[in-house]
Amino acid sequence: MDWPTVIARVPGSWGELVQGQVEGEDFLITCPVGIYTVALARPLEASGSAAAAEWRLAGGRPRPRTAAALLSLARAPSGGSHADLRALPAYQPTQGPGGVVRLYSRLRPGAGMASSTADLCAAMSAATVAGGGAPLGPEDLFLRCLAVEPTDGIMFPGIALVDHRRGRRAEVLGPPPPLAIVGVDPGGIVDSLAFNRRADLARANRGKEPQVAEALALAVTAVRRGDPETLGRASTLSAAAHQNLLPNPLWEPVRELAQDVGAVGINVAHSGTVIGILLDPRRADVVAVCRHVVARLGLPARALELIRGGVDVEPMAAGTRWQHLASRPGQRTAAESVKTRRDRRGRSNPSRVE
Repeated sequence: MDWPTVIARVPGSWGELVQGQVEGEDFLITCPVGIYTVALARPLEASGSAAAAEWRLAGGRPRPRTAAALLSLARAPSGGSHADLRALPAYQPTQGPGGVVRLYSRLRPGAGMASSTADLCAAMSAATVAGGGAPLGPEDLFLRCLAVEPTDGIMFPGIALVDHRRGRRAEVLGPPPPLAIVGVDPGGIVDSLAFNRRADLARANRGKEPQVAEALALAVTAVRRGDPETLGRASTLSAAAHQNLLPNPLWEPVRELAQDVGAVGINVAHSGTVIGILLDPRRADVVAVCRHVVARLGLPARALELIRGGVDVEPMAAGTRWQHLASRPGQRTAAESVKTRRDRRGRSNPSRVE
């Protein structure tokens, strides 16, 4: 059989819209954006590998958890300690000969961009289809990721509400409302595994539960109604409540900026570093806000859009420059965009981010 070379693309996130705990149940609401991890799976015949029925990770930075997940593709997952996941659909092992997976990502690890979840989903999705298996559904991917570590819900289409630690809940709330995000990353790294093991985490989550419960109710309503203003209020409540647990160094200046530009809200990575100014793109000049943020903070600002989650998997066409699929046109920083236009035309045009 002629086994195809397959590409899988998974969006990252810019933090979360809401995250916390209500009535003892952990949850997050996803914030997918157009920055991607792309996996290329080359089967045995194409890769020249001699390993039978195994997929291995090749090249790039070390990703031990993703490499281990690939090696386990021929086995149905036990779910580890996540007993509630056993009710999810059974995983179908790959049928093909195995091969090599390469990953290319624009997501920075430790920043709260769901880089690890995107790596896992892209690698397993590409290898499964390249090996002759049926595409993995979002529930299957959710199960496999949770067997490795706490996970984002970016594998679900639309905007999703998931229990990211125990998998007791996974629900698609609806399509993304119109929402632009001016994203800023102050740098640094948060170890999400260590964060989720903090001894004071449960107590801290209980302390902010009233604000988080209100944010959850607002966010669910906002997504179902397609209401960016209410979604911005929900995200701001969640972000503000989280500052006592994991303070973002840009919280105060970004809050002032958000008020100055008429933003609908702010969101943060609850176990990362990134922060976002939320705008209604039908009313705001997103590029002008990006330029304002760069001038005020001295940091690059990304013009992003809230998009639907989910995994795209397809055979690779001849001549495809697959690494370029890791970012959509327009997902540059404001500083990069101005420089590009000056280089091309000798002047800058602040009306849009290319």
